[in-house]
Amino acid sequence: MATTDSEWTARFIDRKRRLEEYKETISRLFPTLPRDLVDARSINDADALVLALFLRCIPHEGDVLEVGTDFGVSTFYLASQPSVLRVLGVVNQDPPEDEEAGERSEPLAGPKPVDVARAALAEFADESAKIRLQTGDERGAWTNHLGATPDTSGDGPLLAFSNGARTREAVVTNLQAIFDANTRAIAILDHCKGGGAPFVHAGIADYMERAKSEYHFRLFGDLTSGVATSNLGIVYPDEDSAEVHRYLAELGRLFSERMDPLWLACREQEMIGIVNTYRNEAESLSRQHQGLIGEYDDLEDRNKVLQKRTSWLEKRKSQLQEINTALKGEKKDLQKRASQLEKRVSQLDKRKSQLQEINAGLKEEKKGLKYRASQSEKHTSQLEKRKSQLEGRNSRLEERNSRLEERNSRLKEERLLLDSQLSDYRTSGRYRLADTVTKNVLRIPGAKALARRTGPKE
Repeated sequence: MATTDSEWTARFIDRKRRLEEYKETISRLFPTLPRDLVDARSINDADALVLALFLRCIPHEGDVLEVGTDFGVSTFYLASQPSVLRVLGVVNQDPPEDEEAGERSEPLAGPKPVDVARAALAEFADESAKIRLQTGDERGAWTNHLGATPDTSGDGPLLAFSNGARTREAVVTNLQAIFDANTRAIAILDHCKGGGAPFVHAGIADYMERAKSEYHFRLFGDLTSGVATSNLGIVYPDEDSAEVHRYLAELGRLFSERMDPLWLACREQEMIGIVNTYRNEAESLSRQHQGLIGEYDDLEDRNKVLQKRTSWLEKRKSQLQEINTALKGEKKDLQKRASQLEKRVSQLDKRKSQLQEINAGLKEEKKGLKYRASQSEKHTSQLEKRKSQLEGRNSRLEERNSRLEERNSRLKEERLLLDSQLSDYRTSGRYRLADTVTKNVLRIPGAKALARRTGPKE
């Protein structure tokens, strides 16, 4: 072998550490994704050791086809193996089925597993350079990936790893796709032990009965007692059975050596060296821890100060919020008053325009009144003049009236005298003469009117 057991063990431990870093990267990039779910869909420690030793037993380097890539944990682990040149991960399109429950599980909420895998693999340049994730048919994906026909690709048999099939139909589909892609493929299947193992075994048996060629199936756990906890199984064609048996025998020998007392003593010395190395690292980490404790105390003091400051700011914030609430109330009142004032101003503007119209009308009326007043003054002066003329005329008429009254009184006296004379004439038989005299008197101007005024009333 190219490396000693101690070197290989150190490298295996380093690859396990890198695998944990990958899982922690997933938790860091996707904090809402439960860590126990990532662990449940990952390769366990026993299977990781068996898979690494099996790849060590294969004498040549090659490519790996992984069917049922989920969060990319096993994909990352395969790419970290030195004998693996490339890894093609074919992603599950649908959520896995549970044949015991008889139903398909609901898809996960949040990011898709393939998106999680691509984001996490981007953080590891060495491993991601070997990996290509693809969705679709396994046979077409593998042929397109290698750019050659399935039977002539690579120097040896195609190594395929199926870790997502847990039902009979899924196992048959995966094996059919793997051996259609390469008739000399070696298929390693997960979940061959445990609660879902009967369904996986049923799928393997179903495929081997349908296949035109002869295939063999073995559990890694049956090789030796050291690998009894492994859940992996292997399906391989009859034409490569001798070569695969050598790989499995070498794998069993490696686990048997680890049970030999002399090997355990050597292994103990190796472990002592490893423990010393880790002890030195632990002391260094302890010193760093003490420094971090001091920094933590300083940060704790600063945190207390910041908490006091934060509490004061929270109190101030509550006060400002109360003030802000009061100001908002005042603002609403002011806005309401402003709207009322605007309405009042509009009413006043309307009233002002009306008053301006009335004022303009009053000015016009004032001009008319001034003109009428001037005309009235002019007419008054004319009336005064006319009054003075009428007063002069009245005085003249009064003088004339007085003269007429005097004349009238004289005429009354004369009439009385004539009446007395007329009665004497009548009594004396001389009325004719009196009538003649009366007629003559009545011929006097104004005598008839005077006679009517002074005549006896009947």
